[in-house]
Amino acid sequence: MRATAMAVIVLVVAATAGCGGDGDDADGSGAGAAGDVTDVVDGSSADDGDGESGDDEMQDVIDGLDFGDGGARVTIGNTTYEFELGGNSTVGSTTYMGVCQTLFGMIAGTGYDTEGRAITIDFEIPPPDWETYEDGRFEDSPPRIEIENSDDDTGWLAGQTRAGLDAGSSQIVDWESDGDRASGTATFVAMEPWGAPVEGAEPVTGSFELGCG
Repeated sequence: MRATAMAVIVLVVAATAGCGGDGDDADGSGAGAAGDVTDVVDGSSADDGDGESGDDEMQDVIDGLDFGDGGARVTIGNTTYEFELGGNSTVGSTTYMGVCQTLFGMIAGTGYDTEGRAITIDFEIPPPDWETYEDGRFEDSPPRIEIENSDDDTGWLAGQTRAGLDAGSSQIVDWESDGDRASGTATFVAMEPWGAPVEGAEPVTGSFELGCG
């Protein structure tokens, strides 16, 4: 849900941060609030003059946000990952946020590794009969699970076709969902950090369980 949940997070964080003061530079350009967001992204810190750094103020904003919560467990081959889908976790200079939302039977979210590693999950799981809806509500959100490991620049993708992927090599194979929780099997393909499949990598069978609330 990188184009949906994460976009909402960034917009709300930016808007909320802009309300914590006048948010403007002396020239009235409004660059002050944008600077706070940039500070969080690049890990830098600037003191506002009130004794609290821009990073600290933004962390207060992040801690106060609530986009739902939940959990996810994904097994790929012999490796199992577990994720929190609510709150936030800081690894090094990066803060990861968790989101878990349901809408019209869709379960979507992002999350971070429960063991404090720089590993994240991003997913959209519509109802199993998502292709039968004549109003096209899910046509832009086919079932997808994506895992990124920033520690070693590796990743896994199931259920989304990209250039270089053979048809059926990366997919959510079979799943059940009640609108709040979903579980099933998937075929994952190893991905490069720039979004291309790892050359010569064979698809790996896996499973998943996830839910909101």
